Amino acid sequence: MSFWVRRHTAEVDEDIDDAIADLEAQLHLDHPLIEPRVMVGKPAAAGMRPNERMIYWAKS
Repeated sequence: MSFWVRRHTAEVDEDIDDAIADLEAQLHLDHPLIEPRVMVGKPAAAGMRPNERMIYWAKS
């Protein structure tokens, strides 16, 4: 699971851990391996792979 952030902080890491735990809880019977990938900056829509999609965008 990829996460794009403006700044990589301890709070961001906690939020990522929570998001992954929630997803794993919903998929517990499938036992998925979910590994986070954190990138700092702004994602380019043209750079997203066909199997990727944005699920949340926060504005500051």
